[in-house]
Amino acid sequence: MTTNAAERGFRSFLESEHARDQAASLSDVTYIAEHHDALLEQYPEKWIAVHDGKVVAVGRDFPELKRKVEESGIVITRTVAVFLTREKHNLVL
Repeated sequence: MTTNAAERGFRSFLESEHARDQAASLSDVTYIAEHHDALLEQYPEKWIAVHDGKVVAVGRDFPELKRKVEESGIVITRTVAVFLTREKHNLVL
């Protein structure tokens, strides 16, 4: 089966969108890491969503955060969401 030019163009578009989203997410993760202490001071025990290097929503729980992000017109999957706490957590991978 051969792919036509439209299919190849669409696949290229999807791949470029995915790459752009990954780069943006990495940038937002870096922002959170570099500003973690200040963010924790400002938003203790809260969920935050970061998009394009800015906090775009804050919530007491994830459903509230998701609602606020969506109300702002941003797709939740285009943000990096994190719960800020001083408690230590052990992760088992």
